[in-house]
Amino acid sequence: MQQTIYILDKRPLLAEGLAWSVELGTDWKAICLKDIKELQDSSIQPVLLLIEADHFEKVISEGLPSCPVLLITGNPEDDKVIEALYAGAAGVADISKGPAVVLEKIQQLLSSKGVEENILIKKLIQKNKMVKKEGKDETDYGLTVKEKEILKQMRDGNHLKLIAQSSNSSYETVRTHVKRIYKKLGVMSASEAVIKAMKMEL
Repeated sequence: MQQTIYILDKRPLLAEGLAWSVELGTDWKAICLKDIKELQDSSIQPVLLLIEADHFEKVISEGLPSCPVLLITGNPEDDKVIEALYAGAAGVADISKGPAVVLEKIQQLLSSKGVEENILIKKLIQKNKMVKKEGKDETDYGLTVKEKEILKQMRDGNHLKLIAQSSNSSYETVRTHVKRIYKKLGVMSASEAVIKAMKMEL
């Protein structure tokens, strides 16, 4: 049976070009989708979903899909990409480097059958360690023990699905904790939360 990959991207020419590259370079079938509704209505379960980081939050909130999600972007260090990786995207492919890079990433993900270690998150953490420290932040921001533990795991580069597994919590519970952490710390993104965690020396 032929394996199916879905591509959800608001740029139809890019999506069609990727679909053509996938079908030409592999024995997989690639289907371009215009919106998330088409994904919900589909009767075919894909082995992989390729999407822009902008769509990731919506896809996750809808409980879709059960397959790995690969982000396609021209800017891998964008905050939305980092947020999606923390939220559990399986990886990121830099489309600006050409379709061959995307195909290679697809093959890596489908052969490993698991969520890869997020090297981009690890790079971000290392980069932030190099930033001049302004001294330890002694404030605890009213974080609960559980919230501190989740923030420590985020600081270590763990994505939310992995945090949920290691803490015997549901993914939605961890997401709720993360939203509370952001509010208490006064931050808008995972990268900002990680910087605060480093300053707090959690």
